[in-house]
Amino acid sequence: GEGSRCNGSCTLTLRPCCYGATYQCLVQTQSYCNALDGVYHDDDSSTQTCGDVNCLNDICGLGADAEPGKPPRQAERLFLPIFLHAGVIHLIFNILIQISLGKEIEQASSWWRFSIMYIGSGIGGFSFAALFVPDQVSV
Repeated sequence: GEGSRCNGSCTLTLRPCCYGATYQCLVQTQSYCNALDGVYHDDDSSTQTCGDVNCLNDICGLGADAEPGKPPRQAERLFLPIFLHAGVIHLIFNILIQISLGKEIEQASSWWRFSIMYIGSGIGGFSFAALFVPDQVSV
């Protein structure tokens, strides 16, 4: 039509675009994907649908790039969230609680029992949150 940039000879290239904290995928243009601050897949013609890409690996990495048919190597995802903090204040409060309560619990049991409780409760808490609130990032 009048005011059109292409004059009828344009081609529109659509490819998968991974974006967001919940690993969403849309088949869009590169400019729209850039506006979403996403990862645009224009590598080759084999990536035509969202099923052809691994948005989890594109957005956050951490070993989610397993070969097709093999489970990903992600054992570190059980332990890393235990040591993540949402900022300096969160870190300081955690340290203060661990110094006051953790010291007493460690003295009452032993260092290895305290370590098992600490790691077990960290993995359990993270797994519980991931199971019941899967679309929310938490630390």
